[in-house]
Formats: sequence, C-alpha cells, structure tokens
Amino acid sequence: MEVAGKSPGYKSTRAGDDDRPAGRVAVERLEELRRKSLHHITARFTAPVTADAFGRLPDVRDMRLTGQLLTCTAPQSALNALLKEVARHDVVDFECAEAELEETFLTYYGAGGRDAA
Repeated sequence: MEVAGKSPGYKSTRAGDDDRPAGRVAVERLEELRRKSLHHITARFTAPVTADAFGRLPDVRDMRLTGQLLTCTAPQSALNALLKEVARHDVVDFECAEAELEETFLTYYGAGGRDAA
C-alpha cells in the first residue's frame, strides 16, 4: 500500500519480529542478534536456594536471589543452561519475557558502541 508516494513503515520491538536487516548501523547476522536477545527471568521456588550454581552460569546478568525468588536477565544463548539449573529445584512459578529490541541493543552497543558480549 502506498500513500502519496510513501510506503508505510514497520517498527519491530523484538529481535525475532522481523527478518529484515533494515536500518542497522553495523549489520549483523540475524542469528547473532537472536542469540543476544535479552530475556527477563523470574523463578519462584518452594524453598530458598543458594546463589552458588546460578552465579556460575555464563552470561547471566543482574541476578538477584532473595530466599525463594530468583530474578535475572540473560541472552537467548544462556537460556538452556539457566533452565537446566532452575529445573534442579522445585519450582512454584516461572516467567521468561523477551526484552524490547532497544534494551538489547543498548545493552550491547549503548556504551561507546562496543559489543559487550
């Protein structure tokens, strides 16, 4: 659909929403962006757990463990190891939500344009 010679724009807010590399300053492979896409994780356990095992997981960020509640942020590439560790405990509730694309971008490129991974 065109209106007065212009095509409607498309705004993606998640790394997996659009397979087009449009408008990136530094073009990366889509698979790499998906691997880096951040996820916010919350897990509630039936009993308190220690931070020892969770603290050893690579790429897990902003981890907070308060008694029976774990919250953290992790890229897609770290989810498998994180889920395996969560599953070693009795889980009451689990939530995982993909962060907005802007948050992922700023995490990796916001501080001086360098890749933080």
